[in-house]
Amino acid sequence: MAPFTSRLGITAEVFGTPAEENGADKAIMIDAGVFDGTHAAMMVNPGTSDVSTARTLSTLDILVEFAGKHSHARAAPSEGINASDALTITQVAIALLRQQLKPTDQVHGIVSNGGEAPNIIPRKTSTHSYLRAADFESLQVLQERVQRCFEAAALATGCMLSSTSLSPAYMEMLNN
Repeated sequence: MAPFTSRLGITAEVFGTPAEENGADKAIMIDAGVFDGTHAAMMVNPGTSDVSTARTLSTLDILVEFAGKHSHARAAPSEGINASDALTITQVAIALLRQQLKPTDQVHGIVSNGGEAPNIIPRKTSTHSYLRAADFESLQVLQERVQRCFEAAALATGCMLSSTSLSPAYMEMLNN
């Protein structure tokens, strides 16, 4: 969008950030110099109520994949290494971990790949998760604790584990 300049010599520019939750758009824009020379910035999100000081948590977006060995679930179950079991153990471990998390720590996750067919022991599964914490230091502690849940699941099932950050970690935003 073209900048608007007022009679006072103030220039206002509006930028859309469609990949806010899972693309680190603002971090990419900062790295590209989009905000160079900016003296003030305002973030506006549509919503159902007016909030002047929304709390923005430090966030990490990760994809975890488990790799096992597929086999037929009826004919040769003992030949497989069940990546779905690793995913189940992960979900249970994280659910149990939540009891000891700080009230500001959050773990959100979905199964992004649960296997190919019910009669096949899955060789690959994956989960896509957001980790959120009050500040970046707390986010790093949370990440270590959740990572141990993934590692325990891989160890228990014999699966290989791959963990990838899908975007740069966001630091918390401080309102002023």
